[in-house]
Amino acid sequence: MNDKRHKSKSKAPEMTVEQVAAQKALREANEAAQKAERERLHAYGKEVKTMSDKQLLGALDRVLKAEGRRDPETHKQGYHAGLTVIFATVLSTVLKNTKTPSNPWGKLNAYPR
Repeated sequence: MNDKRHKSKSKAPEMTVEQVAAQKALREANEAAQKAERERLHAYGKEVKTMSDKQLLGALDRVLKAEGRRDPETHKQGYHAGLTVIFATVLSTVLKNTKTPSNPWGKLNAYPR
């Protein structure tokens, strides 16, 4: 004999008209926010091409400051290793080591000259 009981799968409750409208409005708001963010990033990408090296370093430093946040467990300020932090750190270090008009030696300040 088979003693296993098969439970019928319960269906999700039917949504009311108000809930459907609220869900649709939320989805449209999210799509509009995503579109606005894509447009902002596209415009920022065009702006970066005309930036000087000092402006670019400042922008990278602002990204790092924005991504630095407190750790809720230890209450210490620090960076959580996200892709944005990694890229900003690497690009900032490369730019600081590159010979530019504001950094004619192409070295970080900590390096002996």
